Amino acid sequence: MHDTHSDEDATIPDGFQKSLINLRDYQQELADLALKGVNTIVCAGTNAGKTYVALKVIESHLEKNTAGKVVFMTRTNVLLGQQFDTACKLLPGLSSKGKIQKWEAGQDFTSVTFKSLVNRCSILFLTPKSLCNFLEDEFSRVNIDQFTLLVLDECHHTYGKSPYNEIMGYYRKKKFENEQNNLPQIMGLTASPGTNRAKDKFGAKEHLIHIMTNLDVKKLSVVKECESSLLKYSSKPATVPILSKKRKKDPVKEKLMEAMDFVEDILDSRQITTYLNNPVNEAEGLFEALRNPPKDRTIERYILWLSTTKKKIEELSKKDTQALRLMHACFRHLEVLLYLYIFLFFPGRSSNLC
Repeated sequence: MHDTHSDEDATIPDGFQKSLINLRDYQQELADLALKGVNTIVCAGTNAGKTYVALKVIESHLEKNTAGKVVFMTRTNVLLGQQFDTACKLLPGLSSKGKIQKWEAGQDFTSVTFKSLVNRCSILFLTPKSLCNFLEDEFSRVNIDQFTLLVLDECHHTYGKSPYNEIMGYYRKKKFENEQNNLPQIMGLTASPGTNRAKDKFGAKEHLIHIMTNLDVKKLSVVKECESSLLKYSSKPATVPILSKKRKKDPVKEKLMEAMDFVEDILDSRQITTYLNNPVNEAEGLFEALRNPPKDRTIERYILWLSTTKKKIEELSKKDTQALRLMHACFRHLEVLLYLYIFLFFPGRSSNLC
């Protein structure tokens, strides 16, 4: 838990008491950029106290901007309630004057009531989808520049068609319409910006740049100088290899191989052989390919055989005979079985089939 102060109220703007938020050194390092009014993403692991950092920034922001409007967004009602309760506890002066409000997703509010709620509060907790709805609504028309600070919890979701990115779309539009527009400060919170399934460091870096661009952020807030202090409260993930013994017999593998044998046997059936041997069908090359599939299904050559032979079948598909339909079905089954086999036993190579 963070230390609190019990001193008498200080002489600071209306609605504030002397701060109950006492940041640790590494949290102060995380807060520094945002306290200067710079757009940033606060990156720190679970239990690092990112909510305390955000509330300290909000408190400082409202002390400097007494007419400021802060929006704190979380993606679920459960998290919304937790963050709201924490804010009310740590900012009692604002809470007691009704300056901290919560708008839950699905809550039955009219647009007029929402506008009045925005007007009378200093900090509004809501989901990003809720804010999207009011930014889009022609009747209520809440504008992005009515707010002075936006806090986006789990901001790594700010891409694609996510509600966070929709909100930032309004921000970006307003920014490029007129450079003189008063835009809100942006503060993102995340344990990790993620990689969006990038396959290498370059792809992961590109995704991070994409997230930062969407949030209009040029600098990340990470712990460097006070890392040893951070590790006392938030563990650093470590890679732990888990060794397993190779099975002498694997019933799943055996069943998959049996199924592939069965399908290959169908390709050697009389119906298909008769069709391929008929000179009218001009399928000599296909006949040779079907007779000689690679024996080792763990090598690239089998995947290549599947691909090239399937194309030869598709070239003849305009004739649409029962034999061709049967061959099509066999290759669909082989592809599924092979994908399962590689996925289960050679996971690093599963993309080769795609």
